[in-house]
Amino acid sequence: MSSSALPSGRRRNGLFLLGMAITANLCTVATFAATTNPFTWLDCPSPPPSPSPSPPASSINSAFQSNVFALLDALPNAAAPTGFASLSGGEGTDRAFVRGICRGDSAPDDCAAYLQSAVLDINGHCNTNRRAAIWYDKCFLSYADTNASTAYEDAFRQELYNYRNVSDKVAFEKTYYALMSRLSARAVNGTRESPLAAPMFATGQAVYDRNVPNGTIYGLVQCMRDRTAAECDKCLRESVQQLPRCCYGHQGGVVLGYNCYKKTDVALAIALPVGTVVVAVAILVSIFLFKRKRKANQEKTLPDNSTKEEDISYVEPEQLNLLALRTATNNFSEANKLGEGGFGEVFKGILQDGEEIAVKRLSKHSSQGFHELKNELVLAAKLKHRNLVQLLGVCLQEEKLLVYEYLPNRSLDTFLFGVDAAIRRVNKESFAPTYIAWGKWRTGLTTDMVDPSLGGRYPEGEILNCVELGLLCVQENPADRPDASAVVLMLSSHSTTDDRRAPSRPAFVFGTGHSCTSDSLPSGAWSTDGALI
Repeated sequence: MSSSALPSGRRRNGLFLLGMAITANLCTVATFAATTNPFTWLDCPSPPPSPSPSPPASSINSAFQSNVFALLDALPNAAAPTGFASLSGGEGTDRAFVRGICRGDSAPDDCAAYLQSAVLDINGHCNTNRRAAIWYDKCFLSYADTNASTAYEDAFRQELYNYRNVSDKVAFEKTYYALMSRLSARAVNGTRESPLAAPMFATGQAVYDRNVPNGTIYGLVQCMRDRTAAECDKCLRESVQQLPRCCYGHQGGVVLGYNCYKKTDVALAIALPVGTVVVAVAILVSIFLFKRKRKANQEKTLPDNSTKEEDISYVEPEQLNLLALRTATNNFSEANKLGEGGFGEVFKGILQDGEEIAVKRLSKHSSQGFHELKNELVLAAKLKHRNLVQLLGVCLQEEKLLVYEYLPNRSLDTFLFGVDAAIRRVNKESFAPTYIAWGKWRTGLTTDMVDPSLGGRYPEGEILNCVELGLLCVQENPADRPDASAVVLMLSSHSTTDDRRAPSRPAFVFGTGHSCTSDSLPSGAWSTDGALI
């Protein structure tokens, strides 16, 4: 059976289950990633860089190498619980130092497996060197005969890049720098709100081009945890500058270093942290349950004396005769004309049974045209509400007409502006928080919305972050609203220093261009003709 033959309910349930299956698969990838982990780069410097001592070649495979082998053998299990370990053993010139780190989003079992592979590879390629390092996508391992940082290590950078080009080089580079700056700051400074997150590690994303499939940059930064915050910051700043110099215009790449690691790509190659996956599942379940409940409520037809303004039921319009409407409106005479809008003219009419009607007539020169009439018909024909003017019928013979009940005490915009604007006015009070948030944010008074019971003890940056994110989620154009994964990332950043677009006027704040602030709501938010401004 084709998907088009399925009932809509089964299609929706099928899509939901597919989404859950994909999410479950992401959980599996994040927790049980494959341990096949070919190395990205190998560095076996020879002769060893200063200040490494240079013993005779005959001593290389003696006590020092035995110490290296013993430490490497212990490293995977030592590093697995926290993702990092630094070990040493031996005496004098035979003393060896090893350190290993897994990517911050790796599970402990996976970390041990990655480092075990690294031990085998580094032993197989550099077993005669006094210093060596090996990089993978998921881990890094090195050994040396000193624990001191050397000029060689500090200066070492290896760039690898994606050979594909980006769609907009200028926008990509600008977004890249903003994203890397934000992630580097988070890796160096950490987040008080996420104490369980791996230190000196951060991931994130930013959109540089909304018009292409690969228009999002995904980024990752990490530092060796035995380095200070200042050393981490210096290493990341130099690495961030390194990639554009070598790889301008490409879809990302990596910069490898002894003290830090940086990666960007337009493909999501970063495993989702388990907490993020749980949030994603919760969001999917909540959306599914909300839509199912809303659909059930909408299918209930209310009695005429219902006082619940939020309840809306479905009705079907009647097909009306053109001749009868011409008679009712005195052939659409000027005397019966109530007004005119971009859609066309509105006429008052009286049917043979004495019922008064308002007839909306599509102008042949309408700027909105038949497409707009069809959209309004689809909406108005399905909705019945005590605060919405009722659509009585439609006529599509020769002329295109919508027939509404006539309410003498209602303003003309009820008919001219269409049912979509009327729906927005059904529960005007329910939109007040949006108006207030928008007005306060525009005037720099965001903290006025904070609960006074907090006594002023809160980080203002987090308040601003939450308000801006809330405004982005109610943008009028759905394409401008962040998706669930972006919301999670922005909430976790607790900062507005990223390159997110500033919120514009949100949906349901419309009218003649007057700014809307809490001081003018709700009593002063209505114009003389009843339209919300």
